[in-house]
Amino acid sequence: MMDVLFLQVIGGVFLLLYGVRLTGQGFELAFGSALSRAWAAAGGSRARAFAAGAVGTAALQSSGALVTLLISFAQVSTLPLSRSLTIVLGADLGSTLTVQVLSFRVYQHAFPVLSAGVVLFLWGRKGKVRAVGQGILGFGFVLLALRFLAGAAGDIGRIEGLRILIADLAEAPITAFVWGLLLSALL
Repeated sequence: MMDVLFLQVIGGVFLLLYGVRLTGQGFELAFGSALSRAWAAAGGSRARAFAAGAVGTAALQSSGALVTLLISFAQVSTLPLSRSLTIVLGADLGSTLTVQVLSFRVYQHAFPVLSAGVVLFLWGRKGKVRAVGQGILGFGFVLLALRFLAGAAGDIGRIEGLRILIADLAEAPITAFVWGLLLSALL
């Protein structure tokens, strides 16, 4: 039982990470130049820059991908640094909203989303259609990973070794912080 649960959690985490990367790459390929123009237009006001950050993060499924794009745009002087920081604040809000939306059992729609992504990715004739398909496919992987992780979440508390580890980390908050920092850096 524990081996299956462990594989389900590890597989779910890896599928989630792969899905986020695939989504970001697909939507960046499809809308990278359009996003650049939109962010340049959003640079006119702080409110538009903030909204662009929130929407951009929701589209890319990763505030890290958005920040990477912003750095590249700032390097070529497409976007002033002050507006980039406002967009990053919006990206943080977009990340929070994305997590909240995904907590509403949207993983039940994983297979239709995966199917749509596969159709567009494999049979799309234009590069942009294939890139959108890649982004949708990645989002479907995110939903499927959430389904795996939600299925394993109820049983994870029954693992004795994990309960002991969490109890030990509760008594050593600095060690827990360092482990959290290392895991965040890896992911």
